Amino acid sequence: MEKDLITGIVLFDSELAVEDLRSFLADYYRLHGYALSGLRQATRHFTTPELRFVVLGSAQCPRILQALTWIRTQSDIPVIVIGPADESTCVAALERGADDYVFEPTSPREVLARIRAVVRFCKPSARVETPEETVYAFAGWEYDERMRRLTNPDGSDVWLTRNEYAMLKVFLDSPQRTLTREHLIRATRIVEDIFDRSIDVRVTRLRRKLTVGGATIRMISTERGLGYRFNVPVERHRSRSMMYYGADAFRRVDLAC
Repeated sequence: MEKDLITGIVLFDSELAVEDLRSFLADYYRLHGYALSGLRQATRHFTTPELRFVVLGSAQCPRILQALTWIRTQSDIPVIVIGPADESTCVAALERGADDYVFEPTSPREVLARIRAVVRFCKPSARVETPEETVYAFAGWEYDERMRRLTNPDGSDVWLTRNEYAMLKVFLDSPQRTLTREHLIRATRIVEDIFDRSIDVRVTRLRRKLTVGGATIRMISTERGLGYRFNVPVERHRSRSMMYYGADAFRRVDLAC
């Protein structure tokens, strides 16, 4: 019965590629398929609780990054990218928020296995509806929760992964307090194992990215034997962003690879 409940979206360069993958996966999941040229048409599906994954395929790095940027303004849904066997494209896609990257050429069976993996490990969580989203301001930086946009004091965007955004949000909600590793693990839902050291690696990566732009403050400090502390005060105010990107805004997405 699970296959009747789980829904995915397939996005590819061509409608033929969409249909080929849909025909194979239709025995396992309910799917919505779109060519990348009609990406914005998929907007209505991103708010449905049944949606559990997106498969995004393109041979062009700019189109992959453009689509990922747009998807991350809509949802935290796991995204599996199928793209060229190129390390720089793979790294850029993962840094823009992809959860997995598969080199072309690949087989439908491998794609199915990777979908099963992200569905298994990225369980849906109950969303708490809030009347408004928040912009966090700290040490000259700004994080727009609705847009998932982090800007440094120079006004430049700093790209984070999905898990790094989740961890930053936890720190911003509890500034100048020591948070244990167990708290960070539970709050970010990264793993359910308090002995997993991946939390330390993720904190280190987030700390490194928060030094971009010539930051003179060590924003995240290690409290030996206790956990981590976000050292700077945080101000909150209402987000100025809109719920939906219009066509003009979508065309302005940075296409640099």
